[in-house]
Parts: sequence; C-alpha cells; structure tokens
Amino acid sequence: MNDLRKIISWIKTDPLPIIAAVVFATAAGIMYFVPYYEICCIVKTLFGTGEISGVSINSMLIRGGIAAAGSALYVLFFYAALSLAHIGAFRIGYDMRMDLVEELSQVPPGHYRRLGSGRIYNALYGNINDIQSYLAHKLTDIVIAAMSPVVLFAIMLSVNFRYAIAVGLGLVVAYYYNYMSYSYAEGGGKKMMDIYLTALDNLQNAAMEYVRGNKVFQVFGHDNNVCNNVKKQIHAYSDACVPYTKVWEKYDCVFCTIMSNLYLVIFPIAAIEVLCGGLTADVIIDLTCFIILIPSLKTIIPKAASIGNHSVRSIMADSHIRQMVAIKDREPDVAVSFPKEVKEISFQQVRFSYGDQKEEIHGIDLTAREGRVTAIVGPSGGGKSTLAYLLAGFYNPDSGTIKIGEVDTGKIKQEDLFRNIAYVFQDVFLYKASIRDNIRSARPEATDEEVVEAAKEACCHDFIMELPRGYDTVIGEEGLCLSGGEQRRIAIARAILKNAPILILDEATASSDVENEYHIQKAVEALARGKTVIMIAHRLYSIKNADKIYYLENGQVAESGTHESLMKAGGKYATLWELGNKNIEWSVGNEVLK
Repeated sequence: MNDLRKIISWIKTDPLPIIAAVVFATAAGIMYFVPYYEICCIVKTLFGTGEISGVSINSMLIRGGIAAAGSALYVLFFYAALSLAHIGAFRIGYDMRMDLVEELSQVPPGHYRRLGSGRIYNALYGNINDIQSYLAHKLTDIVIAAMSPVVLFAIMLSVNFRYAIAVGLGLVVAYYYNYMSYSYAEGGGKKMMDIYLTALDNLQNAAMEYVRGNKVFQVFGHDNNVCNNVKKQIHAYSDACVPYTKVWEKYDCVFCTIMSNLYLVIFPIAAIEVLCGGLTADVIIDLTCFIILIPSLKTIIPKAASIGNHSVRSIMADSHIRQMVAIKDREPDVAVSFPKEVKEISFQQVRFSYGDQKEEIHGIDLTAREGRVTAIVGPSGGGKSTLAYLLAGFYNPDSGTIKIGEVDTGKIKQEDLFRNIAYVFQDVFLYKASIRDNIRSARPEATDEEVVEAAKEACCHDFIMELPRGYDTVIGEEGLCLSGGEQRRIAIARAILKNAPILILDEATASSDVENEYHIQKAVEALARGKTVIMIAHRLYSIKNADKIYYLENGQVAESGTHESLMKAGGKYATLWELGNKNIEWSVGNEVLK
C-alpha cells in the first residue's frame, strides 16, 4: 500500500495522461488475447464437427476477421498507452525536478556539503530519471502483466475449468516469486536496492571530487586520500552490485521458469482423463487449446519479470530523494523576521561539530558591533570559517546561541537571514552567465545603472569594459579566463549590489597579486561602509585597523582586542604578526625591500 501511495503521489500533479495510459493499456491487455480466443474457437469448430466440409466458410472468415481486428486494436491501444505514459512521465519528471530544485534552495548551504555534489546530481538526474522511466515504460507493463493472467484465466475457464485451475495455481506460484523481489528483509530486493543506490551515490560523490582535483593528482601523484577514497568507493559499489544482481536473478529465474513451462501442469490432468475415459475428441480439443493459449504468455514474461526490479528501483529512488531534502537544519518552530536593528552580533557559548567528526568549536563567546569591523584571525583549522558558516545559517550550532540584536538566528526565517547577509566566499563562484547577470544575481530587480555603479565601487568596471562584449561577456565562453583577483572583485560587486546590513568577508584578498590586492582592498572599503563587518583573514596587515580582533586557535578564542592592545600583550597574535612581517620582507643582494 505504501508503494501504491508513492506512485499516486507522483502522478497526482498531472494525472490525466497517466490515467488515460492505464485505460488504453487495460484495453490492449484484453485485445491481446482476442486472436488466441478466436483460434481456440476455430479449433473447437474443426475438431467438433469431425469433417472439414461441415465447417462454415463464413464463420471461419468472421473469426479470422475478429482475430485480425483484435491484433490491430492491440497495436493501436498499446501505442496510445505508451505515448500517453511517456507524455505524462515527462511532465511529472519536469515537475519533480522543479520541485526538488525549489526544495534544495530552501535547505541550508551546509546541507550540500553533507550530501555531496554527486548525490545531488544523482537525485536530479538519476533518481528522477528512474521514476520517469518507470512511469513511461513499466506502468503500462504492470497493467498488462496484471490483466493478462486474469483474461487468460477467464478464457481457459470457458475451455476446461480443471486445466484452468491447474494453470491458475501455477500462475499464483510464479507471481509469488515475482512478489518476493519486493521484500525489504535482510537480503531482499528492496534492502539490496537501498545498499546499491547508497553505494552509487558515494561513488558519484568520490568521482566528482576526483575529477575536480585531477590536475593536482596528475602533478603530485595519485597516492592521496581523494584517490584512495575513489578506489574504496569503486570496491564498495562492485561489492554491492554482485549481491544486488543475485537477489533479482534468483527470483527472476524461478518466475520465468514456471511461466515458460506452465503447460506441464495440464499433462497430469490430461493423463488422468485419458485413463478414465479414453482419448476422446474433447480431451484432444481442450489439450490443443491450452497448448495454444499458454505460450501467449511469452510476451508477458519479460514484462512481469522486470517489473519487480524497476518498481523497487523507482520506489527506493523516491526514498533517496526524500531523505536528501528531509534533513533541514534550520526549521524553527516559530520563525521570526530579521530584526530591524542589528546593534550587535553575539556568539554565546557556541559549540559545533560537522556530523560525527570531532568538535570544531568549543564554547566560543564573541561580539561584533554594528557599523564596525570585527576581524577573526588565527592558524588554519582554528574554526574561523566555521564561525562564519554558523552566522550565515549554513549550519545550526550544537549548543549555545548566536544572536543578531536580541533575536536568536535559529528562529529567524531562513530567507530573511540570507537576504540580510552578504558573504564573499574564500572560493569564489561565478555562474556560467554574463558578467552583468552574475553581479545582478544578488538583486535581480537592479537596473543596469546600479550594476555598473556596483562594479565601479568594486574596482572592476575598467577591466570589464576592456572585454570584447563588456558586461555581456559570458563567464567561461569566448575564451574568457579571469584571474582569481578579477573574479573576487566581481563577487565583491555582487555583494555591494546586495547592500545587506551584515557583511562576511572570508579571506577577501587570498591568492591575489599586488595589483588585484590593492583594488580588492579599495573595493572592501566601499563594501564595508555602514555595515556590520566580520572579516576572516590570514594576512594580518589587511585587518590592522579593525575595531576588534579575535585570535582563534583550536576552536577557542585565545586572545581578543585591538591591534595595538594585542601587540602590547605580546601573545600569540603578536608572534603571528612578527612572522607575517618577516614573510613579506625579502632581499636582493644587500638591499631589503618591503
């Protein structure tokens, strides 16, 4: 019943084509047996009269015509059923993909990290394609596979009820083994399908990570964690495939063997009839009719045999999609709007870990005041970016609270939180679209003039105008290759256009040359005016003038204060500052340059 409810839930968005397909498939299932029934009637007429001369030519022609008409109608109805099923399946697949994209847009970005790009791709393409293919091809097969035994049994009853009961019992046994493939017990079809699909998701995640880092692997070799993970997932997928195949083949072999040899069940009954009453015309007629009727199942056997596999595959694909969107870290019981006044952002005894990993943040207290720049520095792995992710709503803290003004961020409507925070990521992402559309993606209703003004403030207008098509140049096309610094300046223009009250800058000047760093610093100054700014940095000189600096180490605040007070304290920040100064000094001969 649960499986039926799932199928109904798929088709209810656009039910008419699928319902019509089922009606035509039912009619096709009936028409399929019309020729066989008419042949049986002709056999009865021929053997029943005892003389061919006694057979009416007209009756033979009529029955032949009905058989031909039945075959023609079967082709017509089956074509209509398949066509309508495909139309309905494509529409439903479209709706499912649009709904999934909409649902994924509502989950926190941190959820994507847990899922992995391979699983998301597999859901949008593979899982939904399984459901779409099932509706397009297998739904009509189910109707015909269900109708055929019923229609055939009715015809057989009209010929010989004893033979019909024997064949009916054989059909029940055969379909029992077909049904067994649905079992969710240990080693059953559903269980094995779940293991198989999970292994496939993991393999695709690992493969995509491997493809993205292929250049690094080529240069530094393939003996690393990513490559080893790919090999591990390939083995896991292979290990899942063999038991998965054995389960289906085991049940399919039994089902197909019984269905292909159903005529064997009538021979013992025929032998008993001959022993009791002799080899009469009725015995010959009935036996001949059943030998003609039973092979009519030959086209039904492959349809019925594959139904179990495809049904379970589509049902489990649906379950994987639902599991993927079910984990929503930010679903407050009572959602509130973003506060009108930010005043300050405060972290209060915040603790956090990524899933089952060790705790990343250990009871941090931190305050960022409105209209000021708060810098977070420290060694790699200290938890700097994690704090920014938590504030932006990518994850919920395991304990403690993060407040904007007097409101807990966990209770703020997610769309409101995202709308009021501008985030310039360490890893810049630009869409494969025009530069104008990339900048405008922060505020779709912005005018062209506002886009240009934001680009000027981000110090990227000049190099954009030097491109062949200016703002209409498409990222990734026409041989366009922007440097990391240029991409970052476009990302900053996007953040400027958004004009959100809270700004998070994660390594805004990372991996930039001197010229780009100069322009980025100017762009950041323009972007930060009047905002509550949280700046994450490795290069300490870029946050020297911050209003408050927090030094994070091992997920805890080790030191805090202004640049001057931290330097006077002579602690870890001062040590890191001195190391940074040494790194930006270099000598040519006896001359020291700074």
